[in-house]
This record gives sequence, structure tokens and C-alpha cells, in this order.
Amino acid sequence: GHLQLGALAADQGFDVRTNPDGTYSHTHQVHVKTDKVGDRREIYDSLYQNSIAVAFDSPSILNNGTFIRLGTQELTRRGMKSHDMQTIAEFIRRAVDGQDVRSEVERFKQSFPRIEYSFDS
Repeated sequence: GHLQLGALAADQGFDVRTNPDGTYSHTHQVHVKTDKVGDRREIYDSLYQNSIAVAFDSPSILNNGTFIRLGTQELTRRGMKSHDMQTIAEFIRRAVDGQDVRSEVERFKQSFPRIEYSFDS
């Protein structure tokens, strides 16, 4: 899911951090550069108010602008698949553009009520 979410976020017009070879992250994290989008705190707040959880990354750590970090591990844990990443990328774009998508996000989340992957026995 994470590789596709990076590409889909880029398709939504976001500047997504890539590896030196131009590919997207091979980890569970997607870094979206915020420099050209707006104030990262406002972006974070807009996403949070729309029930989309992201994290800040410090410019001093990444040395290459400011980012919000999208973690895909919770998406996978709840059973979301690659085809669901398009919906998520669109929610992110619309929320950043100032639209209220909270009820849509909540409905989408409710369609994944079970934890699919955990270390519980």
C-alpha cells in the first residue's frame, strides 16, 4: 500500500519525497513536502479535523524542507488494500484544499471494522 500511496499522492499534485533512484519509500512511511502547499501546522490541523492522522517531520532531521508523514501501517492493519489508497489520497487532497470530508472519512473507516493483522494470539 505505501508504494502506491506515494504515487497516488503525487498524482493528487503533492510533492512526495522519493528515494535517490526516483522511487517512492520502501517503508511504511510516505513523506509529503509541505513547502509549496502551505503552513505545515495548518495542513496538519486540516487533516486532523477531517479524521486523517499524520505526523510532522522536523526540517532539521530531513534537511530538505518540511514534511508531513503519512504512516500506512494502521491502514494495512485495518485491512485496507492497494485499491483503497486512491480514496485515501483523494481525502487528503480534498482536506488540504479546505473541504470538509470528515463524515466521508468516518464512513470509510467504519467499512474496515476489524483488525486484520496483529500479534495477538
